[in-house]
Amino acid sequence: MSLKEKHRPIELDAVSLERERKGLEEEEEAQNKSLLFKGTLLAYELSFSFEFVITVVFWVVLVPFAPDVDAQLNHDLPTKFTISLILYWAEVHLVPMVLTAMEVYYNSISFDKRHWAVPVGVVFLYIITDIVVTRHRQIPAYYIAPWDDMISYVVAFFALGVVFAGFFVGAAIAQKKKGKIESVYKKSM
Repeated sequence: MSLKEKHRPIELDAVSLERERKGLEEEEEAQNKSLLFKGTLLAYELSFSFEFVITVVFWVVLVPFAPDVDAQLNHDLPTKFTISLILYWAEVHLVPMVLTAMEVYYNSISFDKRHWAVPVGVVFLYIITDIVVTRHRQIPAYYIAPWDDMISYVVAFFALGVVFAGFFVGAAIAQKKKGKIESVYKKSM
């Protein structure tokens, strides 16, 4: 067997991989044109961004102030942090974020960085709706945001910043995954 024949199957494999890559690129292009795919992509980006803001705001803003606010508003919030309470809160406000981050990492869908305004806009509309409803009913939906003091607006601004950052954290996770996939592909060539 000559040296040329010995390397021929590798060349064929590289050609096959190149054809497969081109086919996948064409399929991805067709998917990007699909309205259903675009809606799925937006929902995917929204879910990560919302989980991110829910997790960060809960652990950074709501948990530290829970005992003080309970004393002021008498909402029957726990004044002692027990292991079972912290585990429950982690199950409700940490595990979904971790699972969503894993989904972003392992799924083949990438974030479109041009969509950052969608989650920020939705959260902004949510905040406006909360302000209107709270003022109308005179009962705050969230004890930390009664909308009659400056801290409510600081928390709202913080939440908008966190959802903006969360979108780009998701985009970075997706891009890191994409880079690993491309490097595996290049090594196989």
